[in-house]
Amino acid sequence: MLGPTRSRAPERLVLALALVAAAALGAAALVPGQDPAVTARANLAQLAGEVEDAVSAEWLRVLRELPARLGARAPDLLWGDGVPPVPPSPAADTEPEALAYAALAADAQSERDPARALELARAALEQARGDRARAASLLRLAQLASRAHDGPAAIEAWRSARGTVPGSIASSGVATQLAIFLAAAESLDPLERARDAGDLAVAWSRGELALPIASESAGIDPRVGALAERLAEAAGPGADSVAGLLARSEPRLRAAALELAAGPLPASCQGTAWSLTSRGDALLASRAAAAGGCEGFLLDPGVARRLLTDSAVPILPEDFALDPVGNGAGEALRPRVELVPGVLGFTLRHADVDGWIARGSSRARWMRGGLVALAGLCAIAGLVAARALARERHLAELRTAFVAGVSHELRTPVASILLLAENLQSGRVEGEAGRARYHELIRREALRLRRLVDGVLDFSRLERGRGVEIAREDVDVAAWLASIADEAREWARQHDLELDVAIGDVSGGARLDREALRRALWNLLENAQRHSGSRHVALRARRDGADLVLEVEDRGRGVPPARRAAIFEPFTRFAEPGTPGTGLGLALVREIARAHAGSIDVVTGQDGTGACFRLRVPAEPEEER
Repeated sequence: MLGPTRSRAPERLVLALALVAAAALGAAALVPGQDPAVTARANLAQLAGEVEDAVSAEWLRVLRELPARLGARAPDLLWGDGVPPVPPSPAADTEPEALAYAALAADAQSERDPARALELARAALEQARGDRARAASLLRLAQLASRAHDGPAAIEAWRSARGTVPGSIASSGVATQLAIFLAAAESLDPLERARDAGDLAVAWSRGELALPIASESAGIDPRVGALAERLAEAAGPGADSVAGLLARSEPRLRAAALELAAGPLPASCQGTAWSLTSRGDALLASRAAAAGGCEGFLLDPGVARRLLTDSAVPILPEDFALDPVGNGAGEALRPRVELVPGVLGFTLRHADVDGWIARGSSRARWMRGGLVALAGLCAIAGLVAARALARERHLAELRTAFVAGVSHELRTPVASILLLAENLQSGRVEGEAGRARYHELIRREALRLRRLVDGVLDFSRLERGRGVEIAREDVDVAAWLASIADEAREWARQHDLELDVAIGDVSGGARLDREALRRALWNLLENAQRHSGSRHVALRARRDGADLVLEVEDRGRGVPPARRAAIFEPFTRFAEPGTPGTGLGLALVREIARAHAGSIDVVTGQDGTGACFRLRVPAEPEEER
């Protein structure tokens, strides 16, 4: 009889959770519409998007260090707020001139006699009205004095022009003030010449002198370089500093020339990273200058495409290709990414899309199969765990029942022994025959108690995983079985049983543990008496070759085939409620048989009813044969 039934909630909860997990995994694997090919193509598109993002991010890193990637050291364009302005190319001189001035100017220009030409030039200067006419007269006077080698006249012209002729007034696109200085430079004292050359260089760097600027496509007007060279040469000992000052102004001149050719430049620039904009057939790289305004340079689109392609090489997965032009081989995976609209961008292509999808579909199918297998494993694991929990719960209940059963079983013989001993001690038993009978009853109950104690000890060893220990000794099988038969007959008479004893030819000796096998036989006999429901029991023994076969048979209800293996497990019972026993008897019989290298099984009785338990053990240990 089992102990109190406990809640089965833990194993049911484990099983329910396992089944829910298995259902979720199965649904994820078998959800409708998840065609492996469609999934693979979607995965390819997602991968392409991630690669595009990575290439774009890498391109931004390239832009942060663009000059270093190109081997450039400094920008060659400079413009914007904080950058000295570049005076626009001067317009034609439209200031009206008096007729007398015009005639004198023309005569001075055409006069072949240098002295006469100088007189006419001075006369024209006196008649000049307005800044432009005066500047033109001073330039003419300085040029004529230089050709006539009239130093004082040339010095006079320059000193009159210095500080009075605006730098924005130009002759043939060149600041008139600068032209007058260069015409008179050879006549000036070296110190004065160096000082004035430095002043003009500062005015040049500040954008205060008109200079000829061509479009960027044609480059800066060659005269600018020639003027800078002559001005630096005139500076004498300060030539290097003047040349450096003039060179630093070249980026803003180039920017002005570029603006003439390609339209307005960006009004403002931000950040330290370079940005690219289209400028005709080229790209303008620009960023904020440290001193204010913008700095930049022109970049060939082909060079930019090579930089983009080279930077993407470590990022691209196998069989992916970056097409910056738009005519590359392979299938385009996504629309073109425009980094600089219309000029610079890329298309991501793949050499074998169908092959990639086929491989991805195969992986998806394997993954779906793996999810289905995992769902099955979850269900099986949940079932196994639930059964293990149920078994542990069942064993706990059986142990409780075992303790209760053992307590009851032990109390019965102890109580009987105490009662019999008290009767003997009190003198209520008369005669030798009566006392002998009481002594025999005490001995029988003591033997019963010993069998119970031996069973508990055997169970204790089984619980510790040590198994039943046996002590083999030489046994006269026939005499040993005869004593067991006598005890069995007395036991049967006491329990009102019909006992058939059939001992065949068992002559000869054997090396056995007689007490262990005795306990095994008594467990089988008591099992038949308690659980078979039959009043007829048979005890049989015979030799079968080298084995000794012991059988206990009843004519009761028998053991269903499905339960025949389970009844030898500890605590397993199929008895009616209220039937005494601990659930260990048959388990101990099996362990005793195994300890003798034998076996125990149960079959249907000889007449087709009941159960026959057959215990087979070798008469001699295998190593002694």
